[in-house]
Amino acid sequence: SSSVILGFDAPRREDAAAAAQDNSGAKKRSRPESSAQPGTKACREKLRRDRLNERFSELCAVLEPGKPPKADKVAILSDATRLLDQLRAEAQKLKASNESLQDSIKSLKSEKSELRDEKTQLKAERERLEQMLKGVS
Repeated sequence: SSSVILGFDAPRREDAAAAAQDNSGAKKRSRPESSAQPGTKACREKLRRDRLNERFSELCAVLEPGKPPKADKVAILSDATRLLDQLRAEAQKLKASNESLQDSIKSLKSEKSELRDEKTQLKAERERLEQMLKGVS
């Protein structure tokens, strides 16, 4: 047919009717593993879909460990997006907190240095006063 020449397979009426029946039921029709010849476009596409489904399962397991995996890819991606947004916001808060703490550290170091200098000056003043007292008595 002309659809094969154009590079795609148009669904046949029987396939469309079977798909309509499959959509009405809870389970999809199972395909035998050997339905596509190895190395064919259909086989490569099935392998690609299988890899994608595995990645979605892994992502779902990372997002909600211990819970049964979701089948809805849109829900999985929505959860992943929501979690990434939360993590970005948390990272931003932590970065701001870190900068604030770094500023506090600088301030405290400066204050410590000033107190050391003052202590040194007070020691010198005390020694000078003690020498004056010894000289008077």
